[in-house]
Amino acid sequence: FVRKFSTKATPDESKLSSVGQEINSSRFSSEDPSKAYAAWAETYDDDSFEVLKFDSPYTTRDYVLAYWPTTQEKNIRTQILDVGCGTGAVARLVHDELPHATTQRSDWHGLDLTPEMLAVAKRRGQYNTLRQWSITDTPWPVPENAFDLAPCNGVLMYVKPQLSVFAEFCRAVKPGGHAILMIRDDNIDAWQPHMDELERQRAWRLIEVSEPRDNFPGRDDNEPPIMYRIYVLRILPRQN
Repeated sequence: FVRKFSTKATPDESKLSSVGQEINSSRFSSEDPSKAYAAWAETYDDDSFEVLKFDSPYTTRDYVLAYWPTTQEKNIRTQILDVGCGTGAVARLVHDELPHATTQRSDWHGLDLTPEMLAVAKRRGQYNTLRQWSITDTPWPVPENAFDLAPCNGVLMYVKPQLSVFAEFCRAVKPGGHAILMIRDDNIDAWQPHMDELERQRAWRLIEVSEPRDNFPGRDDNEPPIMYRIYVLRILPRQN
């Protein structure tokens, strides 16, 4: 899949909105992410994609497409749970690449903490359901064994690492389905023990890890890069 921008752009952070400049200067960390992203919702996509060259939604899209279930049965619909869906960037990018007939046989369901971001996602019309929810509040308001794919992009650095969050992916996704998690390199040490514990419990299995990538190649060259990887975990059959 071809990305829509070069991997290294001439930085022009002066084009960021005032909220985008503040969040960028904090290296995308916030004690109150809901408040920060509520203020950023309307300019988020322009700031992230046009100026900062936000990379991970494209990589997440590539992995969603790579692990998209294949079936010849026309009555089988693909179910996607977009965890921390934001403005719906990943859904939009996936829809842009899939054949129309395939998108017509898929249902997207989004969870996000911020109503203002969900309002932007709703306007795009690509989700069947959208729900305001903090993913640390478990269980999530979704059925178990219901989803083929559960992408999660740009969220986990704002969440206190805990086993119960990862366990919800294992509950919600069907056995044989996949969780596709974007985790920053400066955050993986906090999440790794929980990932490993669920492997030990045979709830999921790590099957692929991407190469490290710079998530915002449009940031100033003098600033240290914000590196991330994609972790693909296959959900295993439930143990009796």
